[in-house]
Amino acid sequence: GLVMQLTTNGGMPPAVKVESKRVDGKITLRVHPKHKFYDYPVKVQPNVYVKTQGNQLTYGNERLRLWGVAGTVGSTSAPQRLNREGFNAVRLWPKGGQKGKSPYYPKDDAIKGVLPDSDGLDHYDRFVAEIKRQGMFIMSPFLINAIPLDALTDDASFVAGGDDWEDWQKAVKNRKKAKGVRLWYALDERMLKASKQHVFNLLNHVNPHTGKRYAEEECIAVWELNNEAKIIKIALEDGFDTWPEYFQQKIQNRWNQWLTDRYSSQDNILKAWGKLAEGESLTDQSIACAPIFAKRNDYPQARGDDFVLFIVQLVSDYYN
Repeated sequence: GLVMQLTTNGGMPPAVKVESKRVDGKITLRVHPKHKFYDYPVKVQPNVYVKTQGNQLTYGNERLRLWGVAGTVGSTSAPQRLNREGFNAVRLWPKGGQKGKSPYYPKDDAIKGVLPDSDGLDHYDRFVAEIKRQGMFIMSPFLINAIPLDALTDDASFVAGGDDWEDWQKAVKNRKKAKGVRLWYALDERMLKASKQHVFNLLNHVNPHTGKRYAEEECIAVWELNNEAKIIKIALEDGFDTWPEYFQQKIQNRWNQWLTDRYSSQDNILKAWGKLAEGESLTDQSIACAPIFAKRNDYPQARGDDFVLFIVQLVSDYYN
C-alpha cells in the first residue's frame, strides 16, 4: 500500500509525500508557494472608516470595491488563504446564523441582556483580527443575531413586566407556526428593546485581539440589519392568520392608528376607498389588516395601495 504524509510549509499548502511499502524508492509531491492571484489596492488602515458617497463605498480618498466570500468563523488560517486568492472581503456570519439560537448568549446571560466573554466570542474575535491583519474588510450580519426569544419569556427577563406580560409570554412561546415573526420586532416594544440591547452589546464589545470596540472597528465595511429582506413580501403574501391573537391585535391596532393619522376620520377613508367591509369601523379600531395579494381584487385598489404603504413604512421605521 501507500503511506501519505502531509507536512505544512510555512502556512502555504502542505507538501504531500507518498511512500511505497512494496518497492524501494520514494515519490515526493510538493506544492510550492505561488504569487497572489490579485493584490487589491485598498487595504484596511488605522482610524480610516468606510463611508458612502452616493451609491458607492469609499475608503479614505479611494473608491472601495469588495470582492468577497460568505461563511462563518473557522480556522484562523483561512483569511490568509482568501487573501492569497485575491479576495478582499468576507461576509462573516456568527455561529448560529439568524435562527434565534445564538451560542453567544447562554440562557442566564440572555435573560439579563448581557453578552458575556466566552470561547465562542473569542474565536469570532480572533477570526476578525486575522481578516484585519490581512488588510481585508468584513460585511457583518452579526447585528441580526438577536438575543434568543425563548430566554426573553423568562419571568426574570430584562424585558419582563407590564399588564400584558402573561399574554406576551404565551404568544411568543406559541410562535412555532407563525410566519413572518421577524415583523414582530417592528411592532413590539419588548422585542425592540431586546434588539437594541443586542446592538448595544455587540458594538460596545472590545475585541481583545485588535483593541477596538466593534463600533470603531476599521475592517467592518458594512453592518447588516436584515438578511434577504423578505419581511414585506411575507406580510403581503401570507397575512397574519398564523400569528397568535396577541400579535394579530398588535398589527391591527397599528394599522388603524396609521389610518387615523392619514385620514383623521372614517368619512375621509370612505371618500378615498369608496367603501369598508361590513362591520369595519375606524372608531372601533376594527378595520382589518387587508388585503393580502391573493385577495387584492376583493377590495378597492386605494385600500390595497394604502395597506402596502403601511407595511413598507412600518418596516422602514423599524430599521431607521
